[in-house]
Amino acid sequence: MALAAYFVLALFSLLALVGISIHADRSLPPSADLPMQWGFDGRATWSAPRQIALGFTPALFLLVALAMGFLVPPDWQADTLAMLGVFTGVAAAFVGCHLFHIWLIRRGGWGRGT
Repeated sequence: MALAAYFVLALFSLLALVGISIHADRSLPPSADLPMQWGFDGRATWSAPRQIALGFTPALFLLVALAMGFLVPPDWQADTLAMLGVFTGVAAAFVGCHLFHIWLIRRGGWGRGT
C-alpha cells in the first residue's frame, strides 16, 4: 500500500514536469537551442538542443524517483509517512527548479532588468 502511494505521487509529479515542458515547448520563442546554465553576469554559458533542454529535468526526476522507490517498503511501517513527506519535498523541488529554469529562459537570463 505504501508503494502504491509512492507510485501515485511519483506519477503525478512526473506528469506535472512533462506538462510544464510541453507547455514551454509550445510557448517559448522558436529556437534550436535553449540555455542550460548562466554565468555570474547573467549570460548563458552553454545551451542544449530544445528537446534535451526541456526533457532533462523530467528525465532526471524519473531516475531519482526510481532510486528513491527502492527505499519505500511495500507495506506501511512507522517511518513510511516521513519517507513520503521527504519525497514530496524532493518532487516539489524538481517542479520549482524546472519552473525557475523556464522562467530564466523566457527572461533571457538573470540580471537583465524586467
